[in-house]
Amino acid sequence: MIGKLSSKEGVVNVLVSWLPLEDNWYARILDENLTILSLYETGDILLANHIKLENFVIKNILKLSAIYCYCGNSLSTKAYGLAHDQIRKCLFDMNYDKSDIVFNTNSAQLCSECDANFDRVNLPEDFKKNLKKDLKKLKKDFFYRVYDFVQTKPKISIVIATIFALFINILSNYLYEIIMGRANLPIFLVSPFVVIWNYFT
Repeated sequence: MIGKLSSKEGVVNVLVSWLPLEDNWYARILDENLTILSLYETGDILLANHIKLENFVIKNILKLSAIYCYCGNSLSTKAYGLAHDQIRKCLFDMNYDKSDIVFNTNSAQLCSECDANFDRVNLPEDFKKNLKKDLKKLKKDFFYRVYDFVQTKPKISIVIATIFALFINILSNYLYEIIMGRANLPIFLVSPFVVIWNYFT
């Protein structure tokens, strides 16, 4: 599959393949306007962690966009200097171990060091702002975000579930009273559901 990343200066071609790359990397810059992205092994890792493959592809396209601007409208190998060994959930985590891609594919960001690096070059207006905004959109599906929350914070989840069940019970009673014409729905019963919904969305 081939995609194109267009700009005023030219076009960057992105080849997406299931074949392994040299040294088992998952991405390679082949030329100043050509790069290849491999889903070999990475695809299975992402799916096992409930991360959509398109999020991985989009994340890397955003990364290429950042590299393209950083290197003066070309895909230069000097961009490898942006990568860092530490796992920071950053767009430029090196990810020597392919299993680490789950950390910066879901809720990716720019770490403070990379943020500072981009401040040193002449970027298009609002580039970083738009990049960060687009990165925030790369989320798991709602169901799996809730699933992860329950897995990582079971005690808080139990409390939320208990409160939720209590409010459902109270709400159902009030709805019955409203249907019977004996009560109005108080706003304090609605607001907790709004807070919970906003947290996960």
